Amino acid sequence: MAVDISSAVDAAQRNLGDRPDVDVVQADLFKLPFCPETFDIVYSVGALHHTPDARGAFAAIQPLVKRGGFFSIFVHGQGKPRAPRDEPRAAPLDRDAIAMARPGASRRR
Repeated sequence: MAVDISSAVDAAQRNLGDRPDVDVVQADLFKLPFCPETFDIVYSVGALHHTPDARGAFAAIQPLVKRGGFFSIFVHGQGKPRAPRDEPRAAPLDRDAIAMARPGASRRR
C-alpha cells in the first residue's frame, strides 16, 4: 500500500500499478481510509516531518499497526549531524508508551 496526498500517486501508479501486491491510494495522512490494526508493517521514510504536525501524523498512523506489528519511521535530522557511531535502532511498537505521549492522554486499561 502506497499513500500520498499529492499527485505523486500518479507516478507511483505508473511505476507500481502492474504489481498485483501493491495498491496506490491518494489520501490525507490525517484522515486515512483504513480500519485500526489493518497492517502488520507500516513505515514512513522522510515524510512525517513535512506535515504541518509531525507528532499528529505519527498518532494518525500508529493505530493502523496490528498488535505485535512493526512501525518504522525515518525523519531527516535538523542541526548538527549525528556522529557515525550512532546507529538507528528499531524496537517493537509500545502502544501504551505512544498513547501516554499524546497530549492529555491517559493510560488505556
